[in-house]
Amino acid sequence: MVNCVFRRNPWGAFLRTRKYFSLSTVVSTILLSGDLVGQIPAAREIPVISEYVGTTIDIPEQEYYQVFDRVRGFLSAQFRETERGYQAVIQTKRGWIRRSYTPREFYDLGLAIDLTGPIDPGVWAELSGQRVFEETVTSMGELPIGVSMILVLESGRTRRGEYLGFVGHQFNLRSRRNTVKKVSLDDVIFIWYREGPVPDARKDAKTYALMAFVGMVLAEGWNRLLQVDDFDTQWEHRFKGGFLGLCCSPLVVHWFRVQRAPVHTVKLPRETRKKIDTYTYLTFR
Repeated sequence: MVNCVFRRNPWGAFLRTRKYFSLSTVVSTILLSGDLVGQIPAAREIPVISEYVGTTIDIPEQEYYQVFDRVRGFLSAQFRETERGYQAVIQTKRGWIRRSYTPREFYDLGLAIDLTGPIDPGVWAELSGQRVFEETVTSMGELPIGVSMILVLESGRTRRGEYLGFVGHQFNLRSRRNTVKKVSLDDVIFIWYREGPVPDARKDAKTYALMAFVGMVLAEGWNRLLQVDDFDTQWEHRFKGGFLGLCCSPLVVHWFRVQRAPVHTVKLPRETRKKIDTYTYLTFR
């Protein structure tokens, strides 16, 4: 007779214990989180002063309806409900402004907006700077590609390079290091560019002759510096100097062609830049 002894697996009991413990922990967490969710107060909705402006008052709406008085550098505003009424949170270029209103004052502001009526699309395009922006972008698209361009920014800095085109609201310039720089239109106050190069056969021929002559003059100076007395050696050096001058002529000719090209300047007036700033803030922020 064989005695069989069955031993309990202690690891199985441990795993079963961990299983039930984990399950109970998950159930408890769910119930607790449900209780906490019930205790969290719901976020208050943003009050709408008028259906014509919605929850946020932007720059064109402020200029058209004049909701807030004596606010410089206005960017946007929203109302929120308080215990005593309403409060306007106004964002400006210098910071934030808060103004309190009673329910009656809030109602009067909304009534004034409703009586004024909706903004005409043409008026909105003018107040938002869309019309000025589109006209400026159209004129920038007519600039010739590949010209040498210098952009003067509001900060006083300059960006220069080869003009590659205008995409969206940015200039694309290729620098001497063959890197592409993107400059936003709302940062530019002055544009300088030069057409070219402008070829001229007579002037180019004179440039080639001048460079050959300069090479021979330098070679003659070399002869005198070394005190070369041999006639053949002197003329050998002169011919080599003239040949080197002709080899360098294409670069000099190209430089003169570029310098002969007409120069154009475009200055963006302050009012135009203000409209462009407004539209880029509303569209590309």
